[in-house]
Amino acid sequence: MESVINNTIESVICGLFGYFIYEIVISRYSNYAYRRLFLLTAATISLVFPLIKISVSDPVISEFLIDPVYVVNKRNTGQVNGAGLSGYTIIMMIYTLPVLINLLLILLDYRKIYKIRKKSEIVKRDGLCKIYVNPYLQSPFSFGNSLYISSLYCGQERDMIISHELSHIVKNHSVDIVVFNIIKSFLWFNPFIYLIKDKLCEIHEFQADRDVLINGANLEAYRQLLLYSNFGVAPDISNSFHKLLTFKRFNKMENLKQSKAGTGAVVLFSAVIILLFSITAFSKATDPVFNNELISPFNEEFIPQEKSDTVKKVSYEKVDIKPKFQGTDSPIAFVKWVMANISYPEKAKKDTIQGKVFVQFLIDENGKVGNVKIVKGVNKELDSEAHRVISSSPDWEPGSYQGKKVKVLYNLPIIFKLQ
Repeated sequence: MESVINNTIESVICGLFGYFIYEIVISRYSNYAYRRLFLLTAATISLVFPLIKISVSDPVISEFLIDPVYVVNKRNTGQVNGAGLSGYTIIMMIYTLPVLINLLLILLDYRKIYKIRKKSEIVKRDGLCKIYVNPYLQSPFSFGNSLYISSLYCGQERDMIISHELSHIVKNHSVDIVVFNIIKSFLWFNPFIYLIKDKLCEIHEFQADRDVLINGANLEAYRQLLLYSNFGVAPDISNSFHKLLTFKRFNKMENLKQSKAGTGAVVLFSAVIILLFSITAFSKATDPVFNNELISPFNEEFIPQEKSDTVKKVSYEKVDIKPKFQGTDSPIAFVKWVMANISYPEKAKKDTIQGKVFVQFLIDENGKVGNVKIVKGVNKELDSEAHRVISSSPDWEPGSYQGKKVKVLYNLPIIFKLQ
């Protein structure tokens, strides 16, 4: 769960940093291509960098508390508390649902465009684009190399709209929108992704407006066309003719000059990437360390803390590939195996002894079970039986962290109960 929270925080930090750097510095550059590249990079960094893990300390041990094994008399009619939903599972379900909804909305937009195409008449097809005419279309838009326009437009208005949408097509703005919608689906919790997307769409429109006017369109006629056509709804993954109609957009039409991004711009871009990479990637190697101290997850009232020799500790969730027992990384499989192989000692039953034994064991880099310890016992018979059954465990498939096989430390409560 800790890794999920850390990734979420780091994603938001990347988005916040990227957005404010754009607003304060990058937006001052007149080069639209440079600003577009920065926004796309900022969004990609927010998705990718929190997932990158670079280790700067070895070896690594991870510790995990397994749900209890219940041993009742002779019969292993135990309960497996792990059958319920863990906090980590609930968080992942909460995260995944909006992701699936957003991806579904992208597919529905594809379907919407497909239905519009089926009802439209193609009037032009060449190596550059395809133009579809639909009398019922509310708003002109483009997607991929296809342009959709209402048959109500004609003459100069039609030419300016086509010129505008051709700019989107030539500059592959649809690719930006699709990529951004996918990123937004996975980072739906990050408010800065939505702000960055708005800025990117704004740049798209600045570029298209500039191309229309450079191609000879009358400025006032073009402004009037934008005002009068500011209605209708186009698919979210498309570039719409009237999208983001703002006074800023009108003001940009006054100055069509573009300057190249100089050395300072390239250095700034690189510095932002390096800084964010350092914050998100290398911090992962240090934040799990607890001063070489192995901290038990049990209550200090009955579990003494132990010192490890030279190992570092990370949370169990950070292990990339969890150890597997009999083909599954679910600890419940091991709990069931213990229940099937443990017995209630006869002497303990005769003396009516019951209680909870805490066993600690290690799965090493080869999958062997070792370092079996009773960190809190009840009596000799119950402790010995718990130690015996854990020590007799079949080999596991070892876990790995950042591409390396690692030792993984487990704690298992075994509850002996008489009925």
